Amino acid sequence: KNKPVFMIGNGPSLSETPLDQIKGMYSFGLNRISLIYDKVKWRPDFFVCTTLNIAHEEWRRDIINTMLLGTPSYVWDQLGKYVEQYHFKNVAYINCTHGREVVNYAPDEWWSYDASQRVCKFGTSMLAALQVAVYMGFNPIYLLGCDLGFKPPIQVNGSSNIIHGASQQIQKDPNHFAGNYGTPGCTPDVLNTNMLAAHELAYKAAEK
Repeated sequence: KNKPVFMIGNGPSLSETPLDQIKGMYSFGLNRISLIYDKVKWRPDFFVCTTLNIAHEEWRRDIINTMLLGTPSYVWDQLGKYVEQYHFKNVAYINCTHGREVVNYAPDEWWSYDASQRVCKFGTSMLAALQVAVYMGFNPIYLLGCDLGFKPPIQVNGSSNIIHGASQQIQKDPNHFAGNYGTPGCTPDVLNTNMLAAHELAYKAAEK
């Protein structure tokens, strides 16, 4: 109660954030945060996953990597089928609402002050993580790597095809700390709409 906590997003600014300087302080990680583990000694104290992208094998692998550390983890109950086979004792399932909404405005009542009953999740797992953190009593809450302004993937030349003498086009993700992070099934317009609305909802809740 009344301890500070750092909420670690997965935006591009995270690659320039000295995460090792917050070791010893509470922090939350999200989704594919394990992609940064080979670059820092820092590890999150808590973990949240409410993304439907867990259905993709490469996403699921990276998500599971954090759970395997024994990190207390909060997972959307509808995604349980992807992790139940591991019989984790450090995973709690949370009831998420509005998980498939695309909105440019979220009413105040969407925010939940009782994460044991439900959390609102639309647009970003960070929104769910913030409600869990508030329920746990953390205060103040600092956001790191929570960048806005999503852009389309960047097309870059990959390895050359020796037989045909042509280079393959590879998509590089400019919206996350790792170029291979990706956000399958979501366009920049949808992400920008929901991300901004989610931040505004959290801001209004913080004012209260």
